[in-house]
Amino acid sequence: MRRSPILACAAALALALTPAAAQTPLPFADEDAIRRSVAFLIDRTNNDPMGSLPEYVQTKRVTSVNSETIVTGWDALVTQTRGQQSGAGSFSMVAGRLDIVPMGDDHALVVAPFTMYYRVNGSLVNVPGSMTLAYERTEGGWKILHEHYSQGLDEQTRRRLSNAGRGVTGADLLRLVLLGIGGTSSQLVGALSSMLQSQGCTAR
Repeated sequence: MRRSPILACAAALALALTPAAAQTPLPFADEDAIRRSVAFLIDRTNNDPMGSLPEYVQTKRVTSVNSETIVTGWDALVTQTRGQQSGAGSFSMVAGRLDIVPMGDDHALVVAPFTMYYRVNGSLVNVPGSMTLAYERTEGGWKILHEHYSQGLDEQTRRRLSNAGRGVTGADLLRLVLLGIGGTSSQLVGALSSMLQSQGCTAR
């Protein structure tokens, strides 16, 4: 039976509160396999989202959470990923340090920060985020059973940015400036000025 994301998070929190001495580290080969899987996942996310699918458990138990969107089951995950294919190359995702915590012999939790880079009218805007990946050992190796991504801005602006600036309004970038999210002040102000001066740009 698939565990709910709430129960999974509660289990992860309980594990995090367990003294480090009580946790048995993953064997090097397992940790290395998971690190390589995450690296491949990010590369495919940036360049060929459909190519990332082999990294997941291909059953109805797989789940994906991206901001407020929850996807459950392999078929739904494929559909979601296919919809992201057209956006490949419009952004770049870079992960920070990976913390890998074992959860028994056949499961592990990966927690890491990441940064999304978007090019908007010639200006580079970077948005911070965080992710958790729950891995399961399978006959085909370590596979993702659950993933959760969060970014430091509202969903509407994130979707506009993911379209490489198409439809991004001055108000969207103003929110980034006010929130202090991503880039230097001059980069964000420059991007905002460019958007306000571009034809068809309207503030809400």
